[in-house]
Amino acid sequence: MQLIINKSKAKMKKKKISLTYTALLLIIWALPFHAQKGNPDSTDDYFESRTSEIANQINYSLDDGAKLFERTTNFNNIDLIYSAAFVLGTGASFSLDKELKNISARNQNSTMDFITDVGEKYGNGIYSVLLSAGLFTTGLLTENNKIENTGRILFEALLVSGAAVQIIKIVSGRSRPFLDEGPFMFDLFKTDNSHQSFPSGHVVVAFTTSSVLAASIKNTYASIALYSLAGLSAYQRIYSNNHWFSDAVLAAIIGTVVGNTLVKINNDRFNEENNENRLNIQPIFNHFGIHLNFLVQL
Repeated sequence: MQLIINKSKAKMKKKKISLTYTALLLIIWALPFHAQKGNPDSTDDYFESRTSEIANQINYSLDDGAKLFERTTNFNNIDLIYSAAFVLGTGASFSLDKELKNISARNQNSTMDFITDVGEKYGNGIYSVLLSAGLFTTGLLTENNKIENTGRILFEALLVSGAAVQIIKIVSGRSRPFLDEGPFMFDLFKTDNSHQSFPSGHVVVAFTTSSVLAASIKNTYASIALYSLAGLSAYQRIYSNNHWFSDAVLAAIIGTVVGNTLVKINNDRFNEENNENRLNIQPIFNHFGIHLNFLVQL
C-alpha cells in the first residue's frame, strides 16, 4: 500500500514539473521570431559574426548598468511621486499581513497544494536563469536579435532585482510567519534564513521574469498569463507560511519596476540606433550645378 502511495506521489510530482516546463516552452514559442537572416559565406564567417555579437551584448549589458544607475540617482518629479506611492503601498500592506496569513491557513487542501506548487516552481530562480540562458543561446545561434536580447535583459533584471532583495533581506532581518513572532518583528542584520522574510525572493524572480517577457512579447493574453503566474507565486509564498503579504508586495514592485525599466532602456537604445543616420542629405557640386544626394539607411 505504501509503495502505491509513493508511486502516486512521484507521478504527481512529475506532472507538476512537466506543467512548469510546458508553460516555459509556450512562453518561448510565443516570442516573435523576426529573425535577422544572415547568410554567412562559411562556417568561419558565422562563428566570427557570433563572437562579435557576444562582444556587442556584453557592451549592451555594461551600458544598461550605467543607464540604470543614472536613472536611480537622477530623480524627477514623476519619479518622486512613484517612489512615494511605492513606500505608501508597501506600508499599507503591513496592515493586511495577519489577516491574509489566517485566511490562507484556513484554506489548506491537496488541490491548492498542487496548484500553488506551480507558483513555487515559477518563482524558483534556477528555472528563470536557465530560461534566460536558453533564450540568449537560441537567439545567438539563430541570429534572432529579439530572442537574444530578451535572454540578456532577463538575466540582467534577475541579477539586479535579486541583489536588491538580498540586501534588504539582510538589513531588515524580518521574522518569517512560521516563527509565530508576528509581522512586526525585525532583527536587523540577521543572516539566517528564518529572519530573511522581507521581501520575498521567489516573488521578485516571478515578477521580474513576467515583466521582462510580457514587455518583450507585447501580447495582451501573454501578459495576463505571465502576471497570473507571478501572482500565483506570490500567493504560494503566503500559503506556505514562508512570507507575509507585505513581503510579496515589495518584491512584486521591485521585480516589475526593474524588469520594465531595463526593457525600456533597451528599446530606447534600439530606437536611437534605428534613427541614427536614417536620412543623410549631401550637396554635390559639379559642372552641371548643385545637386542634393539623398542617402537612406535601411
